[in-house]
Formats: sequence, C-alpha cells, structure tokens
Amino acid sequence: QVMIINAVKDVASALSDLISATKNASGKNVSDPAMMTLKESAKKTDSLIEGLPDGYTIYVSSMY
Repeated sequence: QVMIINAVKDVASALSDLISATKNASGKNVSDPAMMTLKESAKKTDSLIEGLPDGYTIYVSSMY
C-alpha cells in the first residue's frame, strides 16, 4: 500500500509539473525552450503512469 501511495504522489507531482509546463509553453513557438520542457514533462508523466502496477488506473479531471 505504501508503494502505491508513493507512486500516486509521484504521478500527482508530475501532473502538477506538466500543468505548469503547459501554461508556460502556451502560445510560444515550437522551437522555444519551453516546448522542450513541456515535452520532457509529458514524457516523465507518461513514464510514471505506465510504471504503476497492473490493475491501477489514473483518472484525471479538470478542476476548472
């Protein structure tokens, strides 16, 4: 259980970072460094979600 809780915390943190990176990259040129940061953040988030044990799913919904 502790392992799952820590994994979910990591995913939540990565999603928060992804939101920040998305806001920062919004409206910028594709060659802007912010876009590379966004790409790296998305890859990290995907990797953490894919690394969750079988049978666990992350549901994300907007709070806005």
